[in-house]
This record gives sequence, C-alpha cells and structure tokens, in this order.
Amino acid sequence: MEISQPYKGANAHLKTTYYELLNYGNSAVMVGMIVMWSGAVANIPTGWALCDGNNGTPDLRDRFIVAAGNSYNPGNNGNPDTHRHAVDPPQTSLSINSAGAHTHSFPSGWYKRDFSNGNKSGIDTNGNDIKQQSTRSAGSHAHSGTVNIAQFNSGSSSGLNRPKWYALCFIMKV
Repeated sequence: MEISQPYKGANAHLKTTYYELLNYGNSAVMVGMIVMWSGAVANIPTGWALCDGNNGTPDLRDRFIVAAGNSYNPGNNGNPDTHRHAVDPPQTSLSINSAGAHTHSFPSGWYKRDFSNGNKSGIDTNGNDIKQQSTRSAGSHAHSGTVNIAQFNSGSSSGLNRPKWYALCFIMKV
C-alpha cells in the first residue's frame, strides 16, 4: 500500500509507504511505557510484557494507579488506607410519665407458700387469691433518668471503598 501526499512547501513531493509510517508510529512508543490492554493475556503483542513483576515490569495486578507527585514518588506502592471514626454521642435524658396512680401485679410464678416442717416462705396473701395481689399505689408520678454513652472509636476499616470497576491488564513496552 502506498500513500502519496503532495507537499507544496519547497516544490517537493513527499512520498512514503505504509511501512515507513508504521515504523515512525512505533518510535512514538518508548521502552518502559505502560498502557492498559483489553485483550487476553495470551494475546499480548510481541515487544510488550504483562506488568506482573517479571521481565523488569512492576507488579500492577489487582492494583489501582495513583499519580506520582507531591505525595507519591514513581515506583511507590502501598496498601489501602485504614481509618477510624471517633463517635461522641450526646448525653440523653429521658422521662416516663405514668397515666396517674397505678399498681403492679405479680406474676403467679412468684408465689410460693411452704408451711411444711415449720418453714414459712413466699408472699403472704393473707388468705387472698394470689391473682389479686399487687403493689400498693404510689400515686401519680414520673420516672426519669440520664443515659451516658462514653466516647469511643469505631473499629478499623480496610478502606476498600471502590467505585464500579472494569478490569484491564497493564502492559509495558520492553
């Protein structure tokens, strides 16, 4: 395949071949350049190597890339950051108002009267049916209290908070 293009600048005629253009394009890709590859690992082109820690490549399998700059130098690597959250809940007060004077009944399982062998135990019902027993009325009243929860730190998180992802191979020109 031959490509011909007139060049009007010095009355010259520029003529080149497809293979010359291909070679020129290949010189734009330098050894050490890393690109993403969407094909199968088995189909990585000649002159390229999977970035798996072999053949002078960094091991970029299962890694995200971070741009080198003020915080990271080229070649640095690391694990996901871990973090904790400090939790300082506010003091909480509560108040429970009753609906006026009231009594509390005893469940029947609480009653036991044992007068055998001179033993006396249980609640004295004064001969009344145990289903009728209850506390005395304390009148209308309220209950209040305060709940304090001490400040605490959450457990460590692995920091694996990833957006949706798509896996590609990193390959390096060798």
